[in-house]
Amino acid sequence: MKKHVFRLAGFLTGLATCLSVLVSHASAVGFTCTWTAGGSDDNFTTTANWTGCNGTAPTNGDNLVFNGSATSLLPINDQTNMTFGSLTFTGAAGFDITGNAFTLTGGIVDNGTGNTTNTIENNLTLSGNQSITGTHAPTGGNPLSIGIGGGSTLTIPSGTTVTVTSIGVNLGSALSGAGTLAFGGTTPSASITVAASNFTGAFNLGAGANINAGIDGALGSASVTIASGAVLYITSAQTNLTLSNAFTLAGTGVSSSGALNVTLASTGKLTLSGPVTLTADASVQPNGSAVVLTGTYTSNGHVLSATTGSLTLPAAAPAAPKTGLAAVQSNPVLVLAVASGAAILLGGLAYRLRSLPARK
Repeated sequence: MKKHVFRLAGFLTGLATCLSVLVSHASAVGFTCTWTAGGSDDNFTTTANWTGCNGTAPTNGDNLVFNGSATSLLPINDQTNMTFGSLTFTGAAGFDITGNAFTLTGGIVDNGTGNTTNTIENNLTLSGNQSITGTHAPTGGNPLSIGIGGGSTLTIPSGTTVTVTSIGVNLGSALSGAGTLAFGGTTPSASITVAASNFTGAFNLGAGANINAGIDGALGSASVTIASGAVLYITSAQTNLTLSNAFTLAGTGVSSSGALNVTLASTGKLTLSGPVTLTADASVQPNGSAVVLTGTYTSNGHVLSATTGSLTLPAAAPAAPKTGLAAVQSNPVLVLAVASGAAILLGGLAYRLRSLPARK
């Protein structure tokens, strides 16, 4: 009898352990909490403002959905030290989320509708590889704004890659961290409207990316890689602008815009003082100004050119290959293939080549 009791006790202990693991797993996955604004205020902590949250306000690991059918589009995060999964906008756009800082591990999806923008004004950390994507496509503007006027910070920690794909984003938060902000997929775009002095990571622009750094310092000290078919627009309030970022360039941009397209306050000079590396032939567009490279230049056998402006490479850098008389003038040692009987003029002396008799 005791043996059966012990066996039953062991079975119940094992069952309890399994249930504990399952509950723990379910908690780790998180609930999908949809904002309804059914409470008496707009706070995250008000349970009546949510549905699908297991009868509570959102907790760590939950996924947040903001649907435009809610009675209020002004949620306020009054929670602290929260880490949520993903954040999704659906239905009519126009949300403006404010309040305390929070972290996301599952990315942002904006599938909103209409011509208004969804905005996240909180200090936001994107931890772990994730994406910012969606189908929201308002007329005449970006569908999603992360921050307004630099009043918040968007942090991408070291080791994290955040990929913006198939959507336009206004980055109105000051970028921070040492992670990677990548743009890929189908024609992603972004406007960076706040200086990013604390961003030491990387910008990677894939084919089709159209990015506008609309303020001085928007790139921080990050490295910048621009693939063939992508363009980075830089708009500066200065006449003479120096960028110390490391640039890796390829291609001629979008519709011959140049891989790097710079507009200064007036005709002046863009100095690239950091290293510049080519992975294919590339062009920069200074819009009538001069482009001067003073850092390390690695062409890898490719050619860098400038349109509607001038380009000055470092003294030791190879220039674009020349042909004809220009090639004779710029090369002290030449190996020339000439036809029998042709004349070559060198240093004002004419030499006539004649055919040698064939050896017998």
